[in-house]
Amino acid sequence: MMKGSVAVKVGDVVETGQYLGLIGLSGNTAFPHLHFAVSRDGIRLDPYTGLAEGFVCGAARTILWSDDAALEMFYVPGAALQAGFADVAALIRTAREGGYDDVVLETESPNLVFWAEFFGLEQGDRLKLSIHGPDGSELVSHVEAVERDRALQFQFAGRKRPDNGWPSGVYRGEAQLVRIVDDVEYVVDTISETIEIY
Repeated sequence: MMKGSVAVKVGDVVETGQYLGLIGLSGNTAFPHLHFAVSRDGIRLDPYTGLAEGFVCGAARTILWSDDAALEMFYVPGAALQAGFADVAALIRTAREGGYDDVVLETESPNLVFWAEFFGLEQGDRLKLSIHGPDGSELVSHVEAVERDRALQFQFAGRKRPDNGWPSGVYRGEAQLVRIVDDVEYVVDTISETIEIY
């Protein structure tokens, strides 16, 4: 929780929808997230099953969330966070700070780079990045294998300026997080951006 934002204390009884505080970064995390526990009579319960740790297989399950809350929650197995263009080898910190938000690419720009950031990657996943030129032709195609489970991954791919410069027009970058489940490949998420070169 963000330092100074916690509005409750140990022993408080909270109401549905009550403000508890803000999610923040501890300095040791890759992105803002929250760990929380639900307990009843001192026993920790899984709010998605209503069961305690070490439950007996086949035991009856009762979700602890209200019907309205359950409708709002769904599992996202991974997704794109952001993407964009740069004229240099893109850096995650610069991207997160918005350093590429206003990038301008010209026919004489030294490089054409497309970058993307994803969360929820699993070992065996693949990140596919591509850049298509104004005529629709594929200028860049890069596939990166995910070697281990990762909370986040930042990836870029690009190309140096051709001798005669970049043709003017709209370029499209696309990144996909691809996963194989039961020998079937599926796209977990796709993100794309365009940029016009003058």
